Parts: sequence; C-alpha cells; structure tokens
Amino acid sequence: MAARGLYHPLSYGCQNGKKQCDPNTKLAVKLIKSLCGHPQSGNLWQNFLETQLKEMGGIPLESYQSNFIFRYGDNCEYTLILNIYVDDLTLAGGNKDVQMQFWKDLKLRVKTDLEQHIRENG
Repeated sequence: MAARGLYHPLSYGCQNGKKQCDPNTKLAVKLIKSLCGHPQSGNLWQNFLETQLKEMGGIPLESYQSNFIFRYGDNCEYTLILNIYVDDLTLAGGNKDVQMQFWKDLKLRVKTDLEQHIRENG
C-alpha cells in the first residue's frame, strides 16, 4: 500500500471513492512524487556503482553492460562474474572464500546488507 500523500487514485469502475473494488476493475494511480525518491535515483545509483566496480578492477562486458568480470586471488587465478539487476547483485565463480573477499571489498565502498544475507542464506 502506498504511503499517504504519495498517490492520488483515479479509478475506473470504483464508485464514489470506495476502497474495495471488483478484482477485475482496472485502476490507475497518479503518482504525486517518485516512489524511490529522486527521479534520477536509478541513474545516480548506476553511475555510482559502476565507478566503484571499475575502481575495484571490474571490467564491464561490452555485450552485457550489467555484467562485470573480476580477476581475484594472489595470481589472479580466479575469475568472478558479477551480474547487476537494479540493486540486486549476483556473483559467480571462484570459491566461497574468494567470493566472501569480493563482498568484503565491495562493502568498503558500497553500503550493503551482506551480514543480513549471510545470516539468512549462509
């Protein structure tokens, strides 16, 4: 449910501002302001994260720009692939220790919920 003051319902089929409508009724909601804060928040986040990843040695894949390649280990023997979808980051490659080191390095640059994720997913 949207927070009070963030939306103004325009209804099709709901009479007199009823709160409950037929489930098959189409509703439209006119947003008064962006739900995520600043209208450019997505672009600002993307630019910030991309800068941090490049400074960590990440190389964006030309054909899949939301993916980055990292070389990890004392002799760069591990290849990691990071996939980004909005604010969900998925890491593949290496082993558990190498992946944990990557997340720790990223956490020095970007606020994450790494501890919560580890508690919930091991």
